Amino acid sequence: MNQFLDHFTVKLSVIGPVFVGSGRKISKKEYLLLPNRAGASKEVGVLDMEQFLRKIVQKRRLQSSFEDFLLNDTRSDFKRWMSANRIDIKDVLDCLKYRVSAGDRDMEAYSKQGVMECVKDPYGNPYIPGSSLKGALRTALLYHRILASSRQYQSSKEKIRRDTQKRASRNTYLLNVQKELEVQAFNRLERE
Repeated sequence: MNQFLDHFTVKLSVIGPVFVGSGRKISKKEYLLLPNRAGASKEVGVLDMEQFLRKIVQKRRLQSSFEDFLLNDTRSDFKRWMSANRIDIKDVLDCLKYRVSAGDRDMEAYSKQGVMECVKDPYGNPYIPGSSLKGALRTALLYHRILASSRQYQSSKEKIRRDTQKRASRNTYLLNVQKELEVQAFNRLERE
């Protein structure tokens, strides 16, 4: 029996940050800002909640305090709760699922917000789904095609420039324009 799916291994070298969101937001009560191992920039440490509950909360009998923090406290972040309960960062380090650099972002300013989670494989490693890779390749091919034959797309360029100035919701409009350009560039057989 022939398989209709082909499998490819792709090695991806990127020249900038890549983020493919899972749609899940890690709340300020589930992560901790850490000093980088070198001591310079910040890192975000995401808690393994099950391990943290077992090792710290139950051991120190902080169940009611932690429950109150999770359910009722809308102002505090995890670091404040730890400080209020005299828990040192060193005690929590082995309760982290993973650590990731915050880069050049000032996470102190964002500590009241959640952190968007990236897509992960079953082993907890970040990965790029094939559909996202396909979309990136499609955009790169479209970009190349437009640059290579710019006269063919001149009227579209002028229309986009004219219409984006009039519209309040540019992003929605640009998504529709992108679809039209993709049809113009890739729909060579003129079939739906």
